Amino acid sequence: MMKQLSIDIADKQEKMGGLPSSIASVPNLIENPILNTAHPPAPFKVKICGVRSSRDVQACADAGADAIGLNFYPASIRYVEPASESTKAINDTAKRYGICRVGLFVNHASDQVLEVARALDLDAIQFHGDETRADLRRALDAGFQVVRAIRLPTSPLAAEEIQSHLESLWDLPITFLLDADVGAAFGGGGKQLHWPSLADWASRYGRHATRGWVLAGGLDPACIAEAITQSTAKSVDVASGVESPRGQKSGDLIPKFVIASGLGGVDETGRLSETLPTAGENPTD
Repeated sequence: MMKQLSIDIADKQEKMGGLPSSIASVPNLIENPILNTAHPPAPFKVKICGVRSSRDVQACADAGADAIGLNFYPASIRYVEPASESTKAINDTAKRYGICRVGLFVNHASDQVLEVARALDLDAIQFHGDETRADLRRALDAGFQVVRAIRLPTSPLAAEEIQSHLESLWDLPITFLLDADVGAAFGGGGKQLHWPSLADWASRYGRHATRGWVLAGGLDPACIAEAITQSTAKSVDVASGVESPRGQKSGDLIPKFVIASGLGGVDETGRLSETLPTAGENPTD
């Protein structure tokens, strides 16, 4: 289950012949069982955010993306109405394909967030506004994985400066999504972060926890390989970079992005990995 936050170490050892690399690299993990559950890895590798149709989901599944984002922020061009039949169809299609479904919220009331997340049985909640620690804690206590967007300056940053943006939430079992700060807008606005700065931060702070982090901001098929190389990100999030025109997902750009990232379920020939749900077929069959 996507919502499960605990990791059964013994079971993983038995089934995989050893600890997962993300866990085995953490010093004293076995001696400190709190760390086993406190910092889960990112719930996805490639998330296509702002999907607005079942056709978008199909393109994601065909490409091997393992997550979609449903944007519930009314001011966004990618907004979908939580209670609409079309949103239910999008969500149900993704669920049948085994794709992680992430709901994006911006300064919604906590009760409303949980109401929508429960109604759609979402896998994760992404907070992209000015939500408080208490809002995140309540979502965690309700059993949802939590992704917290952190808006960073696009200039070169010291590792300590990046960490200062995360420090107040560092002890929570959440995934950080690092996005570009473009002022009043809630979203990267196509701006890119300084990727080498993220690599330096990750090497000094990220490696000391099992939590994952997600790279966002100005990613597209042309730059994603370089972005991953320079930032060392293991998980990415894209919205406008796979759209043409703006606000409309492109069936051509989505697979190009996933293939170029090297993180999804397709190889360099564009063949879907056998480890992911088979796409291109009726998921109800």
